[in-house]
Amino acid sequence: TMGGYMKDLKWIQKGYFAHRGLYNNKDIPENTIKAFKNASENGYDIELDIRETKDKELVVFHDENMHRLCGVNLLLKDYLYKEINHYKILNTDQTIPLLKETLKAIPSNVKLLIEFKQMTYPKMMVDKFMNIMQRFDHTYAIHSYDPRIVRAFKKQYPGIIRGQIAETFP
Repeated sequence: TMGGYMKDLKWIQKGYFAHRGLYNNKDIPENTIKAFKNASENGYDIELDIRETKDKELVVFHDENMHRLCGVNLLLKDYLYKEINHYKILNTDQTIPLLKETLKAIPSNVKLLIEFKQMTYPKMMVDKFMNIMQRFDHTYAIHSYDPRIVRAFKKQYPGIIRGQIAETFP
């Protein structure tokens, strides 16, 4: 409960979420604006992944390394956005989108489950994320394997629905 009221989780429990968008990894690659538009046009809500670049931009991309999707052996966090934004994903016209570009492209009635990948500066990136999100009207929840992200939301933005993803950790 939050200050006497329950967070509304019904939309998560009842929703159908297209994981990384509705994609086929041929002409529609995962976690791209094309995949998200395809999901929303087909009536799905969306799950997406965010990471940070060296210049602390929030981008939508699943892997730490760009090799699988872009064919280059680069760690996203080691490069400025302008250094990686021209790489094509799976030889399509799609590139790695900024979170804010992605949100502009997704209709505001589409609900979002946003996975924070591990961040170097969790508190700062949570603030940056919230700064971006308040410019949009999407209903969303966040989740992460990184407990520092989940803790930052609990402390700084307790009203945001959050989830700790877990598996067997050493």
